[in-house]
Amino acid sequence: MDAAEAGEGNLEILVSTETGDNIPTRVEPAGGAVFRVSFVPRCPERHGVAVTFNGEQVPGKYYEQCHS
Repeated sequence: MDAAEAGEGNLEILVSTETGDNIPTRVEPAGGAVFRVSFVPRCPERHGVAVTFNGEQVPGKYYEQCHS
């Protein structure tokens, strides 16, 4: 995730399953204002990712397909 043009603030990333369960994420700085986000899926279903910055939703839809 590249936040170079966002300025200073609070970046939040929420990963959830189709059934609404939240999955813990790990956010690591990758240099500058770029961050690497990872998570470990708990089930073989589609996961949604919601990204907010300073409480406002970042436009776009992000999905990760998990396989068993």
